[in-house]
Amino acid sequence: MLLIVPGIMLALRWSVAVPALVQERLGVFGSMARSRDLTKGSRWALFGLFVILIVTAIAIELALGTVW
Repeated sequence: MLLIVPGIMLALRWSVAVPALVQERLGVFGSMARSRDLTKGSRWALFGLFVILIVTAIAIELALGTVW
């Protein structure tokens, strides 16, 4: 339970690492640092967006009858 919150924070911090890696070609650690810089100050908004996406995906699965 104690690892869930730090895991969510790291996932939000690194949520744009792959696009930064592809677009800016900084390397793995450079893209992770760039992702940290890009998401700084807007992690709560990203968290809200991810929650909305998860709830929407679950609602679609429930509507289609294919949950787990």
